[in-house]
Parts: sequence; structure tokens; C-alpha cells
Amino acid sequence: MRVWIYSLLMFFSPMLLASSWFQNHEQQGEQAFRQQDYKQAAELFDDAYRRGVALYKDGRYEEAAQAFEQVDREAVKAEALYNLGNAHFQQQQYDAAIEAYKQSLKQNPDNEDARHNLAFAEQMQQQQNQENQQDSQNSDQNQENQQNSDESNQQQQGDQSKQSSESQQQDQSQQDSQQANQSSDSEQQEQGQSDKAQTAENEQQQMQQPDEQNPNEEEAQAAQQSEEQGELNEENSAQALAELKQQELDNMADFWLNRLENNPQQLLRNQFYLDSRRSNIEQQERTW
Repeated sequence: MRVWIYSLLMFFSPMLLASSWFQNHEQQGEQAFRQQDYKQAAELFDDAYRRGVALYKDGRYEEAAQAFEQVDREAVKAEALYNLGNAHFQQQQYDAAIEAYKQSLKQNPDNEDARHNLAFAEQMQQQQNQENQQDSQNSDQNQENQQNSDESNQQQQGDQSKQSSESQQQDQSQQDSQQANQSSDSEQQEQGQSDKAQTAENEQQQMQQPDEQNPNEEEAQAAQQSEEQGELNEENSAQALAELKQQELDNMADFWLNRLENNPQQLLRNQFYLDSRRSNIEQQERTW
């Protein structure tokens, strides 16, 4: 009987050792943690510090920070604050990380890792503040540019609206001017037609009326015609007398030439006589 019980124990001993029937949550969590099953370990650990470490290893930094904040064991308080700073640092929460590192150094001033990480966190905080300031300036500049752009667009829209209104006014003014010119041209055409009609009517009336002239005007016209006729008669008489004298001189010259062909001396004397007579006649006929 004892041999049989011993055989059963030897058969089931590996299974009993491998099973978790006789392990608590902390032991099971420790086993999962060693197997790098950090998610399972975090679910199994009841201790806040161990759970925080498992969550940090699993990359769940926000939950890890919450776990480290719940640690109340004095033996691991300084380490919990240090890991709390690391969890905040991983989330780029540099202000909270700096505060956690400082609290950790108060608990353990010899923690060089905490001191190193504190300096690094302060450097990252300064860089982050500069970036935030630059981003704020860029945001303000972009906002100002956007505002200027909006104002410029509004001004352009206003100018376009004003130009459109002025253009419409100019078009309306041109239309009014054209209508006025057309109206004026129409009135001028009507006036011209009226003037033509009046002129034609006056001409017709003049044609229908008998010629009635003032007696004084008729006498003046008659006197003017008589004077002009007298002047014409005088001119004709003077011209006829001159032609008669010229004919007489020519006849006389022909007479002497025919008679004294053989006497050159007598011919020369007569030529002088004729020239003298002709010169005297021409001088008498001159009116200037």
C-alpha cells in the first residue's frame, strides 16, 4: 500500500510542482515576469510597486505612473518615485518628471541615476519651452498673417465692389448721355425738319405774292443803269476816236511813203512828224 502511494506521488510530483495550484498572485506574477509576460504579470501582481514595474516594462507608462503613485512601502518609496519620474519622462511630461526625481533624491540623495535623469529632464524641459514659445510665435504670426490676408481679401472685395459700382455708375452715365444725345439729335432733326418746312412755306408764299418793289428802289436802279450805260458809251466813244486817229495816222503815213519813195530825207522828216504827232496823241489819251 505504501509502495502504491509513493508511486502515485512520484507520478504526480512534476505536475504539482509545475502547476500554480499552490502559488499566490505574487508568486504567479513573479513567474510571469520572469517569463517576460509583463502584461500577465501586471494583472497578477497585487503589490503596487511590482505592478508598476510590470506596466512600465509593458510600455503602459500612464498606468505605470498611477501604480507608482500608490506605493506606500517605505522600503521601495525612493525607487517608486524614481520610476515615477521615468514614467513621466517617457510621456514627455518633464515638469512632473523633474518633481518626481527631486522627491526621489530627498528619499535617497545617493541615487546618481535620479540625479542624472533630473538634469536631463531639465534640459529637455528648456528645449520644450523654447519649442512651445517658437510654436506660439509661429501660431501668432500665422494668425496675424491670416488676419492680414482676410483684411486684404476684404479690402480687395471692397475695392472690387467699389469698382463694380463705379463701373455701373459710369455705364449708367454713358447710357444716360447717349439717351440725352439721341434725344438732342432727335430734337435737332425735328427742328431742322420744322425749319425746312417753314423755309419751304416762306418760299411758296413769296412765289405766290406778286413782286412789289418800292418806287424809290426802281428809280435808283434806273439811275444806276443809266449811269452805267453812259460810262459804257463814253468808253466806246473814246475807243472809237482813238481808232479813228490811229487810222488817220496810218493813212497819212501810207500817203507819204507812197509819194516820197525816192526822197529819203523827206521821208525821215515826215517820219519825225508822224512820230511827234503820235506821241502827243498818246500823251493826251493817258489818264494817269
